[in-house]
Amino acid sequence: MTIKKAISGLDFLIKNKQEMKEGLLDPSKSWNQGMDLPNQVAKGFTEVIDNDIEWFKVIRKQIHPLSKCKHPKKLHDRCEGKLYCMGYNQDL
Repeated sequence: MTIKKAISGLDFLIKNKQEMKEGLLDPSKSWNQGMDLPNQVAKGFTEVIDNDIEWFKVIRKQIHPLSKCKHPKKLHDRCEGKLYCMGYNQDL
């Protein structure tokens, strides 16, 4: 898997989780009427989903391309016109 595909996959997961969270918090849905058990369960799920979203964002930030690379220039190289860093993932 290339870094570009991994980032694309993480973007998809983040978007999907955000849509799921918005659906659970939608006040027009039957489970969001009043303060009964289904409403509390929906809010509990949204907390878990928020946690997932934050973790996906952290992972995405860790594998983001060279725009924020802090490795020395001697580890940067080009392949087929694309800049990449040979230092990525060495420190995992």
